[in-house]
Amino acid sequence: MQLSSMEGPGTACIQDLPSLIQLWSLCFHETEADSAWFLSRRFVPEQTFVWRKDGNVCAVIYLIPVQAGAHRGGYLYAIGTHPDLQGLGIFGKLHQYVKEQAVAAGLHFLCLIPAAPSLFSLYGRLGYETWYGRQQISLTDMPQTVTPVSIRDCSSEDFLMHMEHHAATAPLLFYMSAADRQLVLQQFLHYEGFLKQCTVGHASFVLAGIQEDDILYLSQCNCSLNRLLPVGAALARAYSCNKLYLPPVRLQSAAPYAMGLWLTQDSAGLPAQSLGLMYT
Repeated sequence: MQLSSMEGPGTACIQDLPSLIQLWSLCFHETEADSAWFLSRRFVPEQTFVWRKDGNVCAVIYLIPVQAGAHRGGYLYAIGTHPDLQGLGIFGKLHQYVKEQAVAAGLHFLCLIPAAPSLFSLYGRLGYETWYGRQQISLTDMPQTVTPVSIRDCSSEDFLMHMEHHAATAPLLFYMSAADRQLVLQQFLHYEGFLKQCTVGHASFVLAGIQEDDILYLSQCNCSLNRLLPVGAALARAYSCNKLYLPPVRLQSAAPYAMGLWLTQDSAGLPAQSLGLMYT
């Protein structure tokens, strides 16, 4: 229940957009032009949860519907509290409100990607567990292979077709809305990511990647590790990267990456074995 229009939790309205863009810029250290990229393309008031203080938006959590098989969930994105009000417990109270709304909507789980390693303990205190990990490999540690490898650019349409087919035949967590699946690809390419169609031997698959300094991050891969590594090694060399991060999956030896919280009592384990391409 919303406490009041002046103080407490609720959902956003169209008049909040300038405040939300400014808050994004303050929390994530982006220009307001960059901060407006997401909100100018995807603003769903009933999925934008805010905390107001003195009538002004001072904290926000965006919920984006996701699905894995029969499990329906919410991906919590771009969580932020005004820097001047951090440490006052506002996030915890807003998160509780979001959780209550998610339960009322019949969602089975919530998930998120902590923006920094220090936040894993914060979300852990709220009941979240690490569901997905990300394995890092140095280029020098990648096995050499004589298996023929073919890599070519992939269109957004072909990538989405492969992703949706994989979600129907294998346990993959992905955005419920086709519009969200398309938009996350636009965002990914906007930040200089790439999409590839790969063939190793007789197996074909798609993947997404993005370079940051000397690290190549791969996402959304529907193939086995022994087929992925030759492609990853070839791409790392092509982009002059020394390290490779594999797609987020359930790996016991991987570094913690994404967390989840079940909202229902009859669920256990992970809703999916791998994490699809997410807004990050």
